[in-house]
Amino acid sequence: MKATVSTVYDGTDRCRLSTTASHRDHFRLGAEIAPTNLVEVTVGIADFQGRVKPRVTWTPAGGYHSGFWDSKLGTDCIARRLADGTDRCVPRDSRFGGYFADDQCMRPVGPISSADCMPPVTLVPVPDTCPSRYRVFSHTPEIHRGGVYRPSTSTGECRPVTLYDSNGQVTSFRILGPELGPSEFVEILPPAP
Repeated sequence: MKATVSTVYDGTDRCRLSTTASHRDHFRLGAEIAPTNLVEVTVGIADFQGRVKPRVTWTPAGGYHSGFWDSKLGTDCIARRLADGTDRCVPRDSRFGGYFADDQCMRPVGPISSADCMPPVTLVPVPDTCPSRYRVFSHTPEIHRGGVYRPSTSTGECRPVTLYDSNGQVTSFRILGPELGPSEFVEILPPAP
């Protein structure tokens, strides 16, 4: 077994001491592996009827299912349970919300980072649901320029919060547009018996 490294630096944007969890082991990297030593794969969309199509990864040994593609939205999608209790295929690179532009927690905002393209939607958790359910909101191009609030998980009281991205910068937020109903997304049904 190789020796672990006791000090780790994060070099994503600027070099700084990492704040990763102490229970994780870090190891020195070995020699670089040349791409020619790796198996070449091809990723594509299977020719399939319907709006949601299987994303398939092919290797010399064969293909395997590696996700779903929503042909109407033009994006990968994953299953999430929405507010009405149905499982729907929502854009994979959605952001998770639950943040608000006002101290009454009524005007939702969606987190973004400087590296983001416009995320397709923001999923806002429906309080007190298990398993979790989400409301889906579109985005506006407008950046929110003010305080951000979130309901307390213990009391429900709307409280101010400050969030930081992986580079230590304060997270930016977009004003969210209208809520999108579950019917905007394809329902995922269990397999027939």
